[in-house]
Amino acid sequence: RMMPELIAKKITTAPHTWGTTLKSYYALHLARGMGNVLTIEGVTGTADNVDLSGYKIKNGKLAPPKLPGFGMPLVDTSML
Repeated sequence: RMMPELIAKKITTAPHTWGTTLKSYYALHLARGMGNVLTIEGVTGTADNVDLSGYKIKNGKLAPPKLPGFGMPLVDTSML
């Protein structure tokens, strides 16, 4: 909701994703779709039962896989 207003005011964003590894990946998809993102605070790490291997660093930037949704297949759903 806020992004069009920030763009109109020429204010770039830098999402804060501290707390969980998956937030960085979600923010990446939203940034690519909405634009106007200078940087995303990256939280490195792994996520239990989620395959993040499709994400690659290309030219210093995190690139998402060309998979449906957020491109994060569940590895083992028996624990859910």
